[in-house]
Amino acid sequence: MGSIGFWQIIIILIIVVIIFGGKGKISSVLSDVAKGLKNFRNEISDDDSKNKENKDNS
Repeated sequence: MGSIGFWQIIIILIIVVIIFGGKGKISSVLSDVAKGLKNFRNEISDDDSKNKENKDNS
């Protein structure tokens, strides 16, 4: 037997948050996660486009 690793702790925390957090509704929590990922992707693409524009202007 081994000790609990990093990934096992992360998985346990995610399960606890889904069950006990976020108003108790799994769909609400998953919706918030999806919105966060969408915003993250938009920010990354905005940063990439700004960096490309700066390189083109140089």
